[in-house]
Amino acid sequence: MDFQVNRGRMWLTITGWAVTAVILTRLIAMLIAGSATVDASDMIPLVAGPVGASAAFALLRRDSLARIRLTEAGIAFTPTLRRPMFLPWSSVAAVERRLMGSLTRLVIIPDRVENVRHLEGTAPVQRPHLRRGRPSFTVVVGSMTPGPDALFAELNRIRTAHPASSPPN
Repeated sequence: MDFQVNRGRMWLTITGWAVTAVILTRLIAMLIAGSATVDASDMIPLVAGPVGASAAFALLRRDSLARIRLTEAGIAFTPTLRRPMFLPWSSVAAVERRLMGSLTRLVIIPDRVENVRHLEGTAPVQRPHLRRGRPSFTVVVGSMTPGPDALFAELNRIRTAHPASSPPN
């Protein structure tokens, strides 16, 4: 089963965070400067910049967005802006769910890093992060379609067929 980032949802998430940050920064600056009035015309240029930058990012980098493919053989995953990787189920020590909502992350912990096979691509290879003293790979899955709940349900289904590895937390 394939899971990939929904471009529209990612664009909205990036825009929402950027616009919120810009408006809060502007309001704080106005409060510090002592200006008590907020004019809507002051906000239009501040909102247009993040919206445009988010749209450009979403359109230009669409080929490098996160993707996960779950098969009976293993898990193929592509972290955002990184080269695709494959890990057979027999080499998966654990998978974990971190955070919630659009920030949900899938943490894949292999039993040995040497078992991770880097697939073809021109993007840089993701280096493993240490989690509980073990190397791990992280993929942001909060904006994927189908959603993170479907991903973790499918992981549970497949992992029960491969009891050598632990179920997701």
